[in-house]
Amino acid sequence: MKTAVFGGSFDPPHIGHSFIITLALSEGMDEVIIIPAGTHAFGKKMTDFSLRYRMCIDAFSIFGEKVIVSDVENFPEHTGKTFDTLCILQDKFPEKDFTLYIGEDNFSRWNDWYKSDEIKKRWNIKVIGRGEDSQMDFHLPDISSTKIRRMISAGFSGYLPVNKNVLSTISENHLYETISNISVVIIGMGKVGSSIYKTLKSKGINVLHTFDTQFSDTSEYCKSFSEINFSDADLVFLCTPDGTEFDFDNKVTCPVLSVSGNQFPAERFHGHDPEKALLFHPAAAITDRFSNLDDVFWALIPGSKITHDDLKLIDSLGLSFAELPEKTDLCLYHAACNISSNGVFSLRKASQDILTSFCGLSNNNSQQLINSLIKYSSTFSNINNIDRLSGPVYRKQWDLIFKHINALELKSTNLSNFYISVISGICDLFEIESPIFLKNRFEKNHEKP
Repeated sequence: MKTAVFGGSFDPPHIGHSFIITLALSEGMDEVIIIPAGTHAFGKKMTDFSLRYRMCIDAFSIFGEKVIVSDVENFPEHTGKTFDTLCILQDKFPEKDFTLYIGEDNFSRWNDWYKSDEIKKRWNIKVIGRGEDSQMDFHLPDISSTKIRRMISAGFSGYLPVNKNVLSTISENHLYETISNISVVIIGMGKVGSSIYKTLKSKGINVLHTFDTQFSDTSEYCKSFSEINFSDADLVFLCTPDGTEFDFDNKVTCPVLSVSGNQFPAERFHGHDPEKALLFHPAAAITDRFSNLDDVFWALIPGSKITHDDLKLIDSLGLSFAELPEKTDLCLYHAACNISSNGVFSLRKASQDILTSFCGLSNNNSQQLINSLIKYSSTFSNINNIDRLSGPVYRKQWDLIFKHINALELKSTNLSNFYISVISGICDLFEIESPIFLKNRFEKNHEKP
């Protein structure tokens, strides 16, 4: 008997899963065994097995005896490995010819699977594509359990691609209604990433994976992305430093963004293209790895692929943020943040002019962003016993300041001259030795005609 084996979290089961069952039966399979996962392969928190098992029975009962929902993985001694599941089934039903049905996203990481070569030798494999960007000849609509959970968490009340009995189970048990069902990946565990981790964990958010870019070389950093299934995450926070570059396969890529403009290369993710990557930049001087970021104002950097449902989801996390318009010059944005963080009224006004006129932010958002910068810069200054030093000056990032000056010069000579005066004044006030290029530009600006 030809039998398809189709496993997954089924949290919840949806119409896309039914399409796969229909495909298997149309291709000559005599039956399909549905296997809800006992534990998630990548540590993801799942709804209780009994509820997922019940939802699978409700969702697939329309297929009658041709579909069997198995609890083979719901035992403490089960390893959760697909190879072990197939061995158990083959030992129990030696007369059956099994074919493993697997999604394209999981198959892209096939070499990381336990005994993947042995699975290929012993059983047939059918790879199913999903979405219009699929590389497979045949692909199904882009429907996922993750998206359905996100829609429910965001309070969506319209059509959902799930069986009505499954909807009843979700409603009766209040599944996916709270942010505790949201799962995130955090890349970069410096002061910002670690503080995000602390803040989200305090809200009961499930953090699937963290990766500290400071303690790994380039190849390990890039390789790590093959170990993350981004489709399992509701949100991905990229918290690596601005302007940091990694050279991988002779391609220089930027983990978050570069000060010269937005970069969002798919190769950065080792072949993965995380749809839900949110490039957040905090309007704050984060003091340490344990800062509470509840009331920090964030800028959502262009390149983030964000939907209306994403916005609701972010709002449910209690994050205040503004979306920077698609063509925002990020170098100008950083220059404006740098100017405003010192708190002087005239600098606030200049910064707001840049944010509204050249970065496209509304007056309200620019004011919120500047207020957040000033508040957290003040906190940072007090803790470090300094008087509101501009971030790049405090860190002596002269190359960054030089790029800021050039970006401002392209927009307005007056703006760049103003910026030079601000930076030079800070250097003089705190007796910081400024580089030659800054001294020369400052002296040139103050030459008598």
